[in-house]
Amino acid sequence: MGGTINKMSLDYTPSANIFIYDNLKLLQNEGYIKKLTINYEAFCGHLLVTFNLTNQKIGGIDHNFNFNKYQVRLIRNNLIYTPKYFIESPKLKLETPHLNFDRSICLYHPNNYEWREFNPINNTQIPWLFCWVYYYEVWLIEGKWLGPEARH
Repeated sequence: MGGTINKMSLDYTPSANIFIYDNLKLLQNEGYIKKLTINYEAFCGHLLVTFNLTNQKIGGIDHNFNFNKYQVRLIRNNLIYTPKYFIESPKLKLETPHLNFDRSICLYHPNNYEWREFNPINNTQIPWLFCWVYYYEVWLIEGKWLGPEARH
């Protein structure tokens, strides 16, 4: 199932995909996400997972928004070392702030957080994803991003 991680040479450990999937299964069992699907190539190195958010509170966010409508796609492979998150639906506005050049969600600045292959995403990136969706919903109403920001 792959070699070991060597960040300098960008070697890739597909077994970390199983760890990510296990984190997502835990979140599903706890009611934070639903409709979790995984592609069969995940165990060969390419991770493609889709899931829907739920309205359950996470990360201390109290909200009245419909998070159930958000379908998320997570991608990670030997070209995409850090998991990338894309909102599949609903369609995001073209001028949406805090998206990367490929329209993946910008959850953190790399200078502030460095992801490692066996970092649990269930207590870092997924709560940040819920925060991003919350601030996106507020941005749709207010026209201003009120969430945390890091200068790029």
